[in-house]
Amino acid sequence: MTVGFTYKEMSEVIGEDKARALYTELYKQPFHKENLSISTKKVYKSSDTEKYVYELKDNRYIETVFIKRRDGGTVCVSTQVWLFCWLYFL
Repeated sequence: MTVGFTYKEMSEVIGEDKARALYTELYKQPFHKENLSISTKKVYKSSDTEKYVYELKDNRYIETVFIKRRDGGTVCVSTQVWLFCWLYFL
């Protein structure tokens, strides 16, 4: 299961203008090195899947899952960090 949207998919759902505004807002946000991970925890591992949770200094989380495949792998990222941007444009 894939969660998330490509730029093309977003523009088809909310329109080109809103999609462009969303991505512009998302990428103009300053990067604050001081908010980088304060802890990393491997929460799950099987023969083909690994899940990690990164807690940031502002108590928000980034979860990642790596799924091994015969032809490579898939990385899924779930985050609370940009939640306000997504809600603003919906």
